[in-house]
Amino acid sequence: MDEANYNSVVDNMRTSDGLMYGLPVVLDTADESVQPGQKVLLQYQGKDLAVMEVESKFLPNKPKEAKMCYGTSSLEHPGVQMIAMERGKYYIGGKIHGTNIYDTRCAQESKSRACRVLVLWMLRRWGGSSRCCCECVVSLAILSRLVDRS
Repeated sequence: MDEANYNSVVDNMRTSDGLMYGLPVVLDTADESVQPGQKVLLQYQGKDLAVMEVESKFLPNKPKEAKMCYGTSSLEHPGVQMIAMERGKYYIGGKIHGTNIYDTRCAQESKSRACRVLVLWMLRRWGGSSRCCCECVVSLAILSRLVDRS
């Protein structure tokens, strides 16, 4: 998500064009050198998945994000802890261009809510196929259709 959509989702649970989103979907980085206008290669387990054209790089308001999205700023909440302690300093957003059709088997990750939410979000946003269970198979062939979508 770019900064405008991030802020809109945090404040209103909707993107800037009105699409309902419960939580912002972000790509974080601590890399100071990443700048708008650059292209960033996205990889999973050493395999190329897609290229992001960075259109937005910003410092998120993490305390506000935690409070608005999870209703608390307590580090005892796992979502708040993830925002505060695991995410990088910056969030970046932009168009994603798929490079490969790639199936991800993530048996343990599939049990996590984050994996299921991401799968459902990708399917809802761009279509595709998925099965999320112990033998989770996420068909990322949908990435090849992401050109010119943000």
